Amino acid sequence: MSEAGLSAAAWCRRIGRSHALNPALIDGARQRTYAELDARTDRLARALIAAGVGPGDRVAALLYNGAPLIELYFAAAKARAILLPLNWRLAAPEIAFIVEDATPKLLFVSPGLAPLADGLVSHARRIAVPDEPATDDPFEALVAGDLDSLPGAEPDDLWIMLYTSGTTGRPKGCLLDQRGQFVSALASALLWRAQPHDKVLMALPLFHVGGLGILFAHMIVGACTVIAPRVCDGALARDMIADYGCTRAAIAPQLYARMLEVQAEVPRPLALDLVSMGGGMHEPALVAEVRDALETDILLGYGQTEAGNFISYLTAAEQLARPRSCGRAMAHLDVAVLDEAGRPVPAGASGELVVRGASVLRRYWNQPEATGRTLRDGWLRTGDLFSIDEAGYLTLLGRLKDLIKSGGENVYPKEVEAVLDAHPAITESCVFGVPDDQWGEAVKAVIVIRPGRTLTAGEIVAWCRDHIAGYKRPRYIEFVDALPRSDAGKLLMRDLRARPTGPEHWTG
Repeated sequence: MSEAGLSAAAWCRRIGRSHALNPALIDGARQRTYAELDARTDRLARALIAAGVGPGDRVAALLYNGAPLIELYFAAAKARAILLPLNWRLAAPEIAFIVEDATPKLLFVSPGLAPLADGLVSHARRIAVPDEPATDDPFEALVAGDLDSLPGAEPDDLWIMLYTSGTTGRPKGCLLDQRGQFVSALASALLWRAQPHDKVLMALPLFHVGGLGILFAHMIVGACTVIAPRVCDGALARDMIADYGCTRAAIAPQLYARMLEVQAEVPRPLALDLVSMGGGMHEPALVAEVRDALETDILLGYGQTEAGNFISYLTAAEQLARPRSCGRAMAHLDVAVLDEAGRPVPAGASGELVVRGASVLRRYWNQPEATGRTLRDGWLRTGDLFSIDEAGYLTLLGRLKDLIKSGGENVYPKEVEAVLDAHPAITESCVFGVPDDQWGEAVKAVIVIRPGRTLTAGEIVAWCRDHIAGYKRPRYIEFVDALPRSDAGKLLMRDLRARPTGPEHWTG
């Protein structure tokens, strides 16, 4: 068997040889060296092929973070298959749409997530993956099978499909190839200054590019990843960093407040030298507080699923010097800011950010028209308004797509509006983001109730919980008699955004 040099399969095999005895993964009782990871993913890849998975076929994983999910990523690469990691934060109807759209051959499921898979209209063979190693373990039975020859993977093989919400409400599967993720991992490793002795606490979901980018950046140099439990608060994150001697931490920004509290109350020695605070801009005071209290540098940035990882990064010092900046473009990417006619704008002027490079998606799954709108003239159209200064620093000015960034998750207003408008007591709705101290932005809905009907905010929250992910539901709800419109009937978003949002609108 042989793989071309820039494939993820070849990467796994090389690290399995060059850093054979280095710990690759610590996931409770599941612990793997890089040699074990390489050998296990060889056998798992063979099992996928024996189960009927061919090049380009999809393998879905409804799994929490853990060794099995990471092993499936590399086994899929070796089998030339496409791994589809499902976002288990989604509601059951959302999961069902994605599975029906992607038509996977196999579906790996954690027991705790089985209710999300119940009722799926899918011919995929379902394989249970116990949360802890077990005597009767279907996943381990696959890994224990015989090893026959494997097909040689190619860098251009499609490897990962991540679904992102669409402005029309229809999710889109972003197809990323092996070469792009390999190159992106190398570029990220440079920024993270990753070394084989590093240990990374991974508390970000591995069904998003943010967590994957940090994981791959450290795995490509032979560093160790320590998997945090599914429920992980700031106190537990601090203790795991101390207990395992983690030098890096990939955690959600909202955990830092509690982490700093427990570290101040009962200080413990920490080996941290670099942590992530996720995408987006943070208040300079918070950045400085995290840096000083944990005695560590920080990486922040801006990314997009379609770009295959982060697009730009900046350190704590850069964020403090340029509070509105998203950093400078990563080494493997070209970026430009274009006006409405597609022409580059001068330094400091605003326009749409476009991106070109190895990690950019190849296409959307079964959506050629959406692919054509997003990939034009070799560039990824991000849909976001930016400026670039003469030093190359990017500044986010706004979102052409009205994307709401809430707690690190993307929320598209039209998707939430579609759910709200389907309620029999709602005439119409308008959804947008409002500033929020905890989540960065929170979802607000302005709702018009049908004549003769009654509806409470609590009933709307219950409706949303049954139809969309919890992070997408409105945190603020305001009832109005009618949405403001111009004489031509155009919705006056500016008027809606100007309305005060107070505690009386809070839904909890």
